[in-house]
Amino acid sequence: MNLDEPIRSAQNAKLKAVRAMRAGKERGSTVLEGRHLLEEALDNDVAVAWVLISERLVSAAANPATTNADVAETTSAVADAAVTDHANPSDYSTLIQRAQSAGIEVAVCQESLLADVSRFEGAPDLLAWASRPLGDWREALAQSQPGDWWMVAGGVQDPGNLGALVRVAAGFGAAGVLCLKGGGSPWHPRALRGAAGTTFRLPVFERIEIKEFLAAATEFAVELWATAADGESVDPNAAASRTEIVALMMGEEGRGLSAELFDACSKRVGIPLDRGVESLNVATAAAVIAAAMRVPKEPS
Repeated sequence: MNLDEPIRSAQNAKLKAVRAMRAGKERGSTVLEGRHLLEEALDNDVAVAWVLISERLVSAAANPATTNADVAETTSAVADAAVTDHANPSDYSTLIQRAQSAGIEVAVCQESLLADVSRFEGAPDLLAWASRPLGDWREALAQSQPGDWWMVAGGVQDPGNLGALVRVAAGFGAAGVLCLKGGGSPWHPRALRGAAGTTFRLPVFERIEIKEFLAAATEFAVELWATAADGESVDPNAAASRTEIVALMMGEEGRGLSAELFDACSKRVGIPLDRGVESLNVATAAAVIAAAMRVPKEPS
């Protein structure tokens, strides 16, 4: 890696930009922490402006004596991350070379400064600044085909749960994810980690006004399905013949959907539970229902 003198000032423009984003002053971009998220962004043609890598990583890459165990110990400091980067220095070198070949600026940064701007415990080996994919949620909803379904987060606050919902939507064939106002952001670092990079694999929209969403659902003939403890099971055998466009409405754990959203739904769906269990984690419940909603793929 051919890199200039490391960043050693907290007043560096890139670090100041990250802090401004953390304070909610920048909504057009997002910060990616870790190798896996950067790989996903590059794989999905996300615009990445710059990448900061830690001094420790550069030293490890320059020192052949560094073992995989050494790297694993330092790169797994984030205990609550959904994805950890257990990679050796050569993997990072390849990724950095790929970024540089794409014209992305790469700089080395003092490890303590990276730790200061990280949302996680410890300093990330890599931090990147990327543009959030642009798009019009109404246009995306209008282009839905018969049988399509959308994941809708109505008031889900926890970033980890929100990221898990994105991952479920990607894995079970949703047309996209709509996050309504009053909930968390799918671009929060913990949400991005929870989604394991899948946020870049399907349309994801946020900060949608509830009234605008309900109006669009009516305009585009989207059926709203509320998840409820007394809801009916979703028949997986019916998925292939379903012609309706469906929005699966997931509310915050404990509180569920707001009365406004719940009353707008035409159907209640749920999961039969045993042994007195009353409910599941919102992402777990979404996965069970989404598995039944997935339209089978034609054999290739």
